[in-house]
Amino acid sequence: MTKTLILTLAVIIALAAPPFNRAQAPEGGKPLTPEQELKALDLSWHQAVAARDVEALGRLLADDYDLNLDGVRALTKGQEVEAVRASDPLFAFGAFKLGEVTVRIEGERATVSAVLQELRLRL
Repeated sequence: MTKTLILTLAVIIALAAPPFNRAQAPEGGKPLTPEQELKALDLSWHQAVAARDVEALGRLLADDYDLNLDGVRALTKGQEVEAVRASDPLFAFGAFKLGEVTVRIEGERATVSAVLQELRLRL
């Protein structure tokens, strides 16, 4: 079963991460691209939500963040943090992994989209 989650991040580059042109890859290689940094940020978000780590989630999300649920409904940073704290079933995707992560950057705003894929155990 595949669930689609579209995540809209309002990214103010100065607040979300170090300036894109100075961020380095973990192995000290060449600088990360803005797309790579945003994919890493999205993975951190997924891990924080799956672990119900509301402190990490609060640090990761910009104050003007919104989560686009279905093109009609959206959650603010505060609403999402409270939903994760309350174990809202909407955020019960610890058994899912992120796949097909795409990034679209428009000025200081970025949209990160991902597909949540159910983890299947092979016996």
